[in-house]
Amino acid sequence: MGGKTHRMKCRQLSDLRAELVRLKLELEEKQLVERAKGLIVSTKGVTEKEAFDMLKNISIEMNKSLTEAVEVILLGNRLLKPHPGRKIRKKP
Repeated sequence: MGGKTHRMKCRQLSDLRAELVRLKLELEEKQLVERAKGLIVSTKGVTEKEAFDMLKNISIEMNKSLTEAVEVILLGNRLLKPHPGRKIRKKP
């Protein structure tokens, strides 16, 4: 009986660890979506709902998951931001 109980406990622990990983990933994805929504709200002057709808539409147009589309948007924003302390050269 002790071996069976031990295996059950190990299985439960394994299930809990898997659930923890899933929940952490879900939280990270939600945080990314919130960051992208905030970026759209501040640059476009729209509501959070409108920003979320824009994100959903972009993900559909890209044929990507919402998280993948958000990651592209955030990366693009990061690449387009001026580097702190660096002067932007203007074309002659």
